[in-house]
Amino acid sequence: CNKPVRLAKGHILFGIETLNGSTAVLVESPLDCLRLLTAGIGGGVSSFGVGVTERQLDLLFDRAEIVIFALDNDEVGLAKMWELRQRYLKSGKRIKFADYSHIPWAKDLGTEGVTDKDIQKAILRAKSLLNYRP
Repeated sequence: CNKPVRLAKGHILFGIETLNGSTAVLVESPLDCLRLLTAGIGGGVSSFGVGVTERQLDLLFDRAEIVIFALDNDEVGLAKMWELRQRYLKSGKRIKFADYSHIPWAKDLGTEGVTDKDIQKAILRAKSLLNYRP
């Protein structure tokens, strides 16, 4: 379980209150937010799973100029990122997608064996809406 028991996870984002830059990195697990931070990447927020709601997206787009989707690098996470790409393709929003091409074996950025440099590379080389392909 990656959330407190009585938390309505579809209404909030873990870490949103500490977002102080113009870029947010959306991950599934709150633990991945902490892993981002230890790798020197701020702006991590968590949706508490792959089921990102409209309310969570509204919160995110209200607080960040650029959003990097870094959902899990598995079938469900990649499908959700593709769905988000299709939904926002003509929105004018500044959206990118984490680049897992150098760590295809990693389920997410918090997977054991993923280094700080791997995480930095995945975020710094994030693909634009137009260039993203899972």
